[in-house]
Amino acid sequence: MSTLVDYAVLACMAAGIGSAAVVLLVSRNAVLALRVGLDLWLAASLLRIAEPPVGEHLLYVVAIMVIRQLIRVALVTGWSQRRPVDPPAAPRSSVP
Repeated sequence: MSTLVDYAVLACMAAGIGSAAVVLLVSRNAVLALRVGLDLWLAASLLRIAEPPVGEHLLYVVAIMVIRQLIRVALVTGWSQRRPVDPPAAPRSSVP
């Protein structure tokens, strides 16, 4: 069973890389490609906890889920596309 799970994990990781590359080439949308890749890498992590010891592997899955959510929030809110704030304008005088 352990060998079968290891092959399934490798298949999910390779599918994540391949799928992300295909999505990036077809749609030119890096955010979507990253989300596809992260979903499949999360599936690989979930497959890893299919065999004991569960506690050690569960920490890896939680870490990947947290990282995935942080990246998703950063990309959705436009964190990478924020522009610097313009400096305040000088006050206008009322005298001509």
